[in-house]
Amino acid sequence: MQAHVRHSVKNGAFVNKSLSVGMFCEPLHGQELAHETQGQTHVVRRLRLDDLNELMTLSGEVSFAEIDQVHILTPWQHAPLVMNNVNLLRHLSAEVIVLAFDPQVGQNLASRQEFGRSLQSSRISICAVEPPISGWNLWLKRKEDIAIAAVVLTLLLPLLLAVALMIKYDSEGPVFFRQRRVGLNGSIFEILKFRTMYMHQTDPDATRQTGKGDPRVTRIGRFLRRTSLDELPQFINVLQGTMSIVGPRPHALQTKTEGKSLEELVEHYAARHRVKPGITGLAQVHGLRGELDKVEKLRRRVDYDIEYIDKWSIWLDLKIILKTLPLVFYDKSAY
Repeated sequence: MQAHVRHSVKNGAFVNKSLSVGMFCEPLHGQELAHETQGQTHVVRRLRLDDLNELMTLSGEVSFAEIDQVHILTPWQHAPLVMNNVNLLRHLSAEVIVLAFDPQVGQNLASRQEFGRSLQSSRISICAVEPPISGWNLWLKRKEDIAIAAVVLTLLLPLLLAVALMIKYDSEGPVFFRQRRVGLNGSIFEILKFRTMYMHQTDPDATRQTGKGDPRVTRIGRFLRRTSLDELPQFINVLQGTMSIVGPRPHALQTKTEGKSLEELVEHYAARHRVKPGITGLAQVHGLRGELDKVEKLRRRVDYDIEYIDKWSIWLDLKIILKTLPLVFYDKSAY
């Protein structure tokens, strides 16, 4: 299996990175990729993978390099197998296109001195995985995030300073709590929160979820968690680009429900990583906050996350933001 990594620029607005993968036969030529995209694509390197099992390796590369399109070229007789195994890439934000190719047709066309059309004429293009948000919508959502985060941090700067002083007065330790969480395409990032626990009892890996009446939470911490003020530093994450204002809430690496990892309990759990995690989300405005102590709670959250991804629009984002505002003052699920 061979692959092309390519870069493209559309309308001068933003840069897309794409990966073209050839499986069990010769991949698309770099010249053809450039021709089909009117010179907006350039192949910068090639990969070789031996079988479908290496799709997981490809998955990691797509995530790390923030690639937004994957082309899989395969003989027609292997297309059903490829379509079945492409599920290994369904947790990515990338678009996955399967190109079913018949080498014999290509050879026949080439023998007629029609090589320039041989690849185009001998394949069928199948969009196996559609990107959740792409093109100008992706650009628009990013602008929305930057604008809202900048306004919130500017307007609430006095409040942020007051909260920081209260935390320092209430208990020893840093103002911020940093925790590794799972973000876009399964990548790991460091989330920022105001510290709400006693320093010696903080749990960076979330081996134990915070419960109601948790003795590890400080006096100020209870107030911050109840009002969601502990989440305010995440607007910094939004400006950094690791989070969005609206999206599935990110979970810590060691979070478990009923003693099992979240991926074990919900088959399509990883699909929620196809968009950036959010400060708030569709699940949260439906009352699904707090401790994930039951499998049913987890399933309902994931279902709402997938619904958000499937139905995304700027108007849905704004609707969720407006529904979130009253929850700052009172949310029975927050503790």
